[in-house]
Amino acid sequence: MTAEDTPPPELAGHEAVSARVRRIAEALGPATLATALLIYFGYVATRARYDSFGVPADMTGRSNQDMMLDGLEVVFVPAAMIFLGVLLLVGIHSHTLWLLSRETTDSASDVKTYLAYGFILIGVLLIARALIGIFV
Repeated sequence: MTAEDTPPPELAGHEAVSARVRRIAEALGPATLATALLIYFGYVATRARYDSFGVPADMTGRSNQDMMLDGLEVVFVPAAMIFLGVLLLVGIHSHTLWLLSRETTDSASDVKTYLAYGFILIGVLLIARALIGIFV
């Protein structure tokens, strides 16, 4: 290592600090976002619930932890819909890859494949039934 390769003393710890800050930001970002969404959804749900009785939600004195707990019951339906959509996209992608990679037709493998798709269809229908039960 030559004198030209060494950084000046005022910049020696700069990269190490930025790397630490980046790691902290990567760890705190998703948790902060999830907490903020839970508090927001909890506040909106609590406000709507108390407004239906004519009580202002600001006068209830609910803490942020209470708002987060109320947010869990409200956020469940959108989260289930997002996960169902992701499951559907993964299923379409895997089915397309399977169709593209198929070379020969074998009756035994076709029966197993259709049986697997039948189980997947039953699972998706049961999830859809559960979501209908949640909405109703």
